[in-house]
Amino acid sequence: MQAIRQVALTLVLFALGGCWAQVAMADDAAELFDPAKMYVIKLTLPPEKETVLGKTKTQPVTHPFDYQSGGTFSIAKTDGTPDGVGPFTDPVPVKVRLKGNWSLRYLDEKAAFKVKFEDPDPQFNLRVLTLNNMVTDPSMIHETLAYTAYRGVDVPASRTGYAYVYLNGRDYGIHLNIETVDEIALAKLFGSFDEGTQHLYEGEDGDEVLPGTAEEFEVDEGVEENLDDLEELIEAVNSSGSQSWAERVTAAADLEEMTRMWATEKYIGQWDGYAGAEESWMPNNYYLYSDPSGVFQMLPWGNDETWLAQHHLAFDGHAGLMFDLCLEDPTCFAVYREAVAAVRKDILGMGLDTLAIDTAALLAPWQEMEEQESTREEWGREEFEDGVEETRDFIATRPAEAAEWLRLNETPTPGTAPTGATSASTEAAKSGGPGGSRLRVGRTSMAGGVLRTRMQLRTGGLVTQRATVSTGRGALVICRDRARVGQARSLTLRCQLPASILERLRQKPLGITVATRFFPAGGSPENIARWITLPRL
Repeated sequence: MQAIRQVALTLVLFALGGCWAQVAMADDAAELFDPAKMYVIKLTLPPEKETVLGKTKTQPVTHPFDYQSGGTFSIAKTDGTPDGVGPFTDPVPVKVRLKGNWSLRYLDEKAAFKVKFEDPDPQFNLRVLTLNNMVTDPSMIHETLAYTAYRGVDVPASRTGYAYVYLNGRDYGIHLNIETVDEIALAKLFGSFDEGTQHLYEGEDGDEVLPGTAEEFEVDEGVEENLDDLEELIEAVNSSGSQSWAERVTAAADLEEMTRMWATEKYIGQWDGYAGAEESWMPNNYYLYSDPSGVFQMLPWGNDETWLAQHHLAFDGHAGLMFDLCLEDPTCFAVYREAVAAVRKDILGMGLDTLAIDTAALLAPWQEMEEQESTREEWGREEFEDGVEETRDFIATRPAEAAEWLRLNETPTPGTAPTGATSASTEAAKSGGPGGSRLRVGRTSMAGGVLRTRMQLRTGGLVTQRATVSTGRGALVICRDRARVGQARSLTLRCQLPASILERLRQKPLGITVATRFFPAGGSPENIARWITLPRL
């Protein structure tokens, strides 16, 4: 059989913080993407542009994702502490917009920002800054650890740093400065990027490589009028013939790299990615990058909800189409199994627990400042510390789970789905687990734009809730909440509906699905999903 093609990466990870040796161009921005450093960023925008973006979550908003011109950007290095802020650079012109899906926050909250330089920034040679608000990650370290893991197993991925952000003098707190995946970053990752012949496609909200779907992908880089490379990938993935699926796909996809990415997603608990889980809006949070010969690699994105206790994912099970077809094919499954083994071994040697401790220590005084001085912080000191500990627990327990799955799948049966150790817990979750239900969910109501659900927990554990609405492209998450309790008790989960949903409710009622999951200490997960109608406001 023809060997599966592996595109050689000319990248070398020379520091745990995630600095790549560059091939074709200088990397003036490397110092920004060092998680051991903290910067302070000052942004400005004219008041009328703030209004266009959305000053409050309750006002009707039409353009939160449109770049607004007339802004400025300046930045200062620090010695790692709030008392050690150095001089700021001269302001340079930028455009600013908000970012986020269910993590979207408006300017009276802890907003996240995209900052576009009017010209490539002369100091850092950047076109766009992505400043994540981390409202879904109270630990503030998930993405730093996740992208370090990807890069450490030779999956091309963004680097991360941290910045404390101000807009028009207002304190917006700690943000993750995650390297934007654009033509500048691609040239640094791969040595060059030819926008005339290559592409970067963004996969989100169910974008899948099915026949007739090429035009549904957003073209982030490359010529939008010529999608031949993506069409060839789709044709190969959905082809049939005497050759194995892996042999048919290898001319269009670097399965060595892709299986490493999928194995890493599973290992770190990236449930909201390509290989994470089977949900109506999946797959999500991934890029497809084509090299000059038209061979695709897959790049990760949106890893803020990794390393969570409730996301000890099975290493098999249904997910994205390519993942499913790979696991059904004996040749590709063998490659994937090797990837799981390699990912486990490599991540064990990365010292991620030390990175978690060191990063949390850097962030601690800034998190304290955010809690004391910003009116926009969403997580306090206690949640921050609990989030770090939960992440460290995940890091400590995951190697044994991967080893058990590898042991159970030493000799996969061709044409059958592998049976992983954690798959059994999935079945238990469907039945509510042994011993009867430990979760009783009461009425869900809405007041002041907040969903409130009363529930009774018969033991300690973690409970999460997600509200979604159906769209033409699947389910859209509109709000989430979670709570951890140490013993049996009643509680109320609350989640704030975004301004866009409140605006729709001013026009007509809206049907939503409210899904509740309970992860009892020492027991199997339980799931309860209900469809309710929110009344018109």
